[in-house]
Amino acid sequence: MTFQDDFIQGQNEELIEYMKSSRLFSHIPDSLLSTLVPISDLRVYDPEQEILVEGQENDRVFFLMRGAVQIFAGGEFILELKRQGDLFGEMSVISSKPASATVIAKTRVQVFSVLGRNIGRYTDIDVERINHILYRLFAAVLTDKLALTTYKAKQYEVVNIYLNKTQAALAEKHTQLLKEKKAAEAAANTKAAFIATMSHEIRTPLNGILGMTELLLSTHQTEEQRDFTESILISGRNLLSIINDILDFSKMEEEDIQVEVKPIRLQELVEECIALSAPDAALKGLELFERIDPKTPEEIKGDPKRIAQVLNNLLSNAVKFTDQGQVQLLVKPLEGREGGELLFEVKDTGIGIAQEKQVELFQPFYQVDSSITRRHGGTGLGLVIAKNLVELMDGRIWFESLPGVGTQFYVSLPFEPLPKPDAQEFSLPKGLSLALFERGIEQGEALEERLKRWGVQVKRVREREELGILLASSDLIDLVLLSITGSTTEAHKLGQEVWSYPDREQTPIIFTTKLGQELDLSRYQQPCKHLYKPIRERSLYHAVTELLRAHTGESKSDWSENLQELYPLRILVAEDNQINQKMLLRLLSRLGYAAEVANNGKEVLEAAKLQEFDLVLMDIQMPEMDGLQAAQALRHSYKKSCPHLIALTANVFEEDKQRYLDGGLDDFIGKPISPKLLEEKIRQLGQKLFSSSRPPLQSP
Repeated sequence: MTFQDDFIQGQNEELIEYMKSSRLFSHIPDSLLSTLVPISDLRVYDPEQEILVEGQENDRVFFLMRGAVQIFAGGEFILELKRQGDLFGEMSVISSKPASATVIAKTRVQVFSVLGRNIGRYTDIDVERINHILYRLFAAVLTDKLALTTYKAKQYEVVNIYLNKTQAALAEKHTQLLKEKKAAEAAANTKAAFIATMSHEIRTPLNGILGMTELLLSTHQTEEQRDFTESILISGRNLLSIINDILDFSKMEEEDIQVEVKPIRLQELVEECIALSAPDAALKGLELFERIDPKTPEEIKGDPKRIAQVLNNLLSNAVKFTDQGQVQLLVKPLEGREGGELLFEVKDTGIGIAQEKQVELFQPFYQVDSSITRRHGGTGLGLVIAKNLVELMDGRIWFESLPGVGTQFYVSLPFEPLPKPDAQEFSLPKGLSLALFERGIEQGEALEERLKRWGVQVKRVREREELGILLASSDLIDLVLLSITGSTTEAHKLGQEVWSYPDREQTPIIFTTKLGQELDLSRYQQPCKHLYKPIRERSLYHAVTELLRAHTGESKSDWSENLQELYPLRILVAEDNQINQKMLLRLLSRLGYAAEVANNGKEVLEAAKLQEFDLVLMDIQMPEMDGLQAAQALRHSYKKSCPHLIALTANVFEEDKQRYLDGGLDDFIGKPISPKLLEEKIRQLGQKLFSSSRPPLQSP
């Protein structure tokens, strides 16, 4: 067997030329290269082809000429060779042991292989001379590798020096950033404290201004005086709206606001939003109402605070930019996302928005016209806040508008419906028939839908002539609901007209008027009720049920104007501001209550020792002992029969409210205090206390 049988390329002159052109062998004389040719060859391997196999005999040294190979030991990847002249297989040749690793071609590779063992089988080769050449070749390659390693080591040293310097600079920068972070946090805390202080300091006097102005509106005034008073009230509410917008925007800038999902009763949430804008709408003579599609779930999961904030901003804007007509809030389900999607629509008949102005509408501090700011007031932040909150809840907000016709804002939000309650909250006698007189088409439809959900048979008319025809008929009518859009005189005439028809002399009537329009029901002998628009579902239900009871002689009305007669609550007002004291006492006096007064928390505790109270209206910021401390002391002293504690405070942020509730208070009313909200809270407490037996307050 000759060498040529094993290696076709042996003694190939082209191989010598190739070796001479390679950097690896260029320094070796031609005579030596010629000596190597008989035991050398140039091999090509395809990707993933094995060149050496771990554990198998190997008698060759391989020099990588082109491509890349990967080395594996024990099945694990060790390293990759891809530099021309990289050497492998030499250790098994030198040690005369099997290959200690597997070498696999990563790409198509070209290697120069030289026989390093078993050369003696080729009798025509001078083994000693070949070994001498190989050693020189190995030495050259290894020296070259050593030089490269030294060069790389120097590079690594330079890199390490650079990295050390960089690391030191980063550490210094990190320290600087920590200092800046602490300074920023301190500045943010200072800003938050300033905002909270300013909120309290502005809201406290504003509470007195708005409260006293509302009381003033309820007194007898000339038309000129009433106009002045209403202007004061509108200006005060505009100021409050501006303060709220600035505070909300500031909070959104400095905080990562989180969505808090909890059960929501949609009707209550929508009514609360409507009630908040109702006073401003009433002052402008606007019709404000909500309409919830019957297919809408009664309860859903969502963030009630954020949804209410969005709707309040949209309703406030709609009322602000509408001088006549109506504002309505519509709610209906949409087919869309998994779980469900709700569409809220706020629709007004206001000034509208010009096409060229619409693109900038959601920009901070933007008003479509400077004259709008002068005429209607505001900061231009409401829509920005609404948009940010809607997107936070994974929803969408958009609008349509025609100048001079009105604007419609749409908000779609994902929601999760909750199971419908087994028992109906509002239950009325079957077959109950009600005549509804409402001139507004959409208002009438909304009321009719609500009543029909309770099983009421509704006969709706829009004109007085139609009402007369209905009353003159033989149709069964258990109740009449009269929506009054005019004066008190109109209400009186309509009521008398209803009772003038045969068999209608004692038909119960519910009068509905704009907010603030008083009716003297004491002049009538017949059963009747008076509700303010917008009508709240619970108020309407109680009015209907109490009228039916009164008509049948079952019980006295639960909605008498004098709440004290219905609910003889013992009330203590804890308030250090004299103007706010006076305003609260007047509001309570209108409801029939003569309340006691405490100027600070210590006086609250002293008063509780001398007299039993059912309700304490507790200002939070008071001298000597604040409201929170007083509440905790009362809870400690009267564990089983503590008075109902309602916080009165200008700190209206959600975290403040939660802190007061966690600290022992039962409820919360923000300043400026809404007379309607105060009355509602008292009514709720009265219904709770006087619907069941209550143990008397025990002294400690």
